[in-house]
Amino acid sequence: MSQSTEPRPVAETPAADSSRRLYEAEVALHIARQSGVDAWVMAASERLHEALVRHLTTHP
Repeated sequence: MSQSTEPRPVAETPAADSSRRLYEAEVALHIARQSGVDAWVMAASERLHEALVRHLTTHP
């Protein structure tokens, strides 16, 4: 049996998870704004709001 050389995924802490989600939501909003599609901007804005609320409850 050979061992895998791929690293094992590291479990994220709740704080790290909320920080990652916040960053990804910010990027998504930026991309949506660049597209000029109002529905995408609105959806990305809502996602960012949800990520921000989660982040603030994780990082009091």
